[in-house]
Amino acid sequence: MQKPGMSAEEIGKTIVDCYISSHPGDTDITLSVVKLSRVKALTAAVKELSLAILSEYSLEALKPQATAVMEEINNAVIYKNNALDWESAGGISVYFPEAGPMVAQPPELQYFYKSQIVSFAGDGLWHDLLTSCYVLHPEPGPPIQMLINIRRNMKTLDPDKVDLYDLCTCIVNYPAP
Repeated sequence: MQKPGMSAEEIGKTIVDCYISSHPGDTDITLSVVKLSRVKALTAAVKELSLAILSEYSLEALKPQATAVMEEINNAVIYKNNALDWESAGGISVYFPEAGPMVAQPPELQYFYKSQIVSFAGDGLWHDLLTSCYVLHPEPGPPIQMLINIRRNMKTLDPDKVDLYDLCTCIVNYPAP
């Protein structure tokens, strides 16, 4: 480091830029710097969105909740550097394995992705929301079906992770029935 008095944010930005520049030609990477003091507000916004989906709000009523999550992502992510394939990534990825009536619930969701291990899973009701995407009977309501359709068609960071900003953008832009 050339500047020993760098702030934590400057160090984070340097790490992100060095990582991205050390992978020339790699078009599918993204890395961000997150202000940890904003994670609680982001988790609260995700909880509100999760509650709205689980409560089967109308698809139109979900859009403000998704927009609020996007705003909190913008507040929490203080710097991001995305390669070409991920220009729209917001900087926060979440666990969201492929879901739907014909897809078995992943063992990771059952055994490891619980609030005792990953606080976001419980605090944001994300575990409950994901679990509802694997229920076969009764037929999932429109908000869960929308979420399954969005996930099925989303570009993923890994087979079981999506960019939360992209997910919320898809909710906001989901066509009315």
